[in-house]
Amino acid sequence: MSRREQGAIWAVGVAARAVLCCVTVVVPDIVAAESPAQAPPRAPQRSTLWTVDEAVIESVAGAVGSRWPEPGYTRSADIDRSGAVDERDLLIFRSGRGRQFGPPGSYVAGELVVRFADGWPGDVRPGAAAGSGADEEGLRMLARELGARELGRSLDGRYYRIGFPQLAAAPTSGRTWTEPELSLLLQARPEIAVAEPNGKVWALLQPNDPLYGRQWHFAILRMEEAWDLVPGGAPSTVIAVIDTGVAYENYGQLLQAPDLAQTSFAAGYDFVDRDTHPQDLYGHGTHVAGTIAQSTGNAEGVAGICFACSVMPVRVLNANGEGTELDVADGVLWATEHGAAVINMSLGGPTDAAPLRDAVARAAAQGVVIIAAAGNGGEDGVGDAEALFPAAYPEVVAVGAVRYDKTLTRYSNYGPDVDIVAPGGDATVDQNGDRLGDGIFQNTFFLPQLPNWFDYPAYYQGTSMAAPHVAGIAGLLISAGIQDRAKIIEALLATAWDLGDKGRDDLYGNGLVNPVAALQYWGTGGPGEDDDWGWLGR
Repeated sequence: MSRREQGAIWAVGVAARAVLCCVTVVVPDIVAAESPAQAPPRAPQRSTLWTVDEAVIESVAGAVGSRWPEPGYTRSADIDRSGAVDERDLLIFRSGRGRQFGPPGSYVAGELVVRFADGWPGDVRPGAAAGSGADEEGLRMLARELGARELGRSLDGRYYRIGFPQLAAAPTSGRTWTEPELSLLLQARPEIAVAEPNGKVWALLQPNDPLYGRQWHFAILRMEEAWDLVPGGAPSTVIAVIDTGVAYENYGQLLQAPDLAQTSFAAGYDFVDRDTHPQDLYGHGTHVAGTIAQSTGNAEGVAGICFACSVMPVRVLNANGEGTELDVADGVLWATEHGAAVINMSLGGPTDAAPLRDAVARAAAQGVVIIAAAGNGGEDGVGDAEALFPAAYPEVVAVGAVRYDKTLTRYSNYGPDVDIVAPGGDATVDQNGDRLGDGIFQNTFFLPQLPNWFDYPAYYQGTSMAAPHVAGIAGLLISAGIQDRAKIIEALLATAWDLGDKGRDDLYGNGLVNPVAALQYWGTGGPGEDDDWGWLGR
């Protein structure tokens, strides 16, 4: 079957699922690797569809009542002062775009993330900034009216985790609210700029049976030739791995991964346990870090792409590989503020979230190159036609996954947000003929959630495994002296090996990342004369 035919079949499948999902409502999330013994829930996928039934609309309208902003307040639709409101009003009110919420289970139960408006009406000090006494008054108001309590704040102090123990706060209807419904109610109030569920996110890994797989993924990228140009990068180039942590040190009862013993590490942070020891308890982040900077030339194990670069471990996912987008946003801010030149996020969730969107934009504005996995499809294991967040943000290089034959893997998400593809593995086949499944081969736990038992399991596959290939190559570019973020991204995208339809397409983005050509790009204006594009055998 041709790639064009595969794309057509996937498109039909996505359309069919869209029809089935047209009565659901869509918010952000995070998942980790699944072990052969026990698989955690998969990350729900994004959907561009939204429906709110009439009963919910009427209930929201009745509960809002006089709290609707006065005429002239910034809004995108006219709202009847009698309390009548239609679905469109709810969806585009204030933000001017449709709100998306994930399915039940895709956000933390009983919590919302709230940001108060600057100098909101009712504040006796006009122009009061966020984080000032106006915020404290807003928190007291939520406590009085809804029994809410503050659970924590974002690193920059702008966003609040608010717990709503009963979530039955509609003052006029008395009905029980879901997290998305309550967020709509609060978002309508002029003193609140952002109110949304605290979405979860998941590490985008699809582990399979533990088979030994060689580093075919480095061979198809011709890494040996890239290292001739830039031999392993430089310790001054810091690549943040925002993930489940990394087995980077001997600490307490936990041990360093043997094949990271000569890898350089920058100080990191653990947003799960809130300490300065972001140790991995799951194995996913250690595997990702190995692709980027596995100790190389040490007569042990395997190689890493930017093996002389420094890894900054930032833990945002727990021992089950789960976390929240607010913690991921804090991880992005922390890495940016502490000198990361590249951020790799092999994780994602189905929906846009204000804290993560803001953090990514701020990191990009400060010149950080941000790489993220596009996602691994839904419950059926077939890739969907849209990338997850944060990969879908325009500031992020979204990475899809190919296997040994350079075709898109069955699980890889695709679509207009995908920028580039890299080896992600397919442990269900043996295309390179080594009698082993073609997973991605790096040093980590032999089985997830068994720290201190290290091996080179070959069942790791996913866009989680593809993204760090691109992050490592970005690190080589920076080590070669290309410091400008836009130039680094241009080099990655402009030199990618074209796959699928000629030019950029929605299956492969700009094509397969090409480290040799990328490293030559700003010296020659494009691929070198000896860069034989025909080797792909297309």
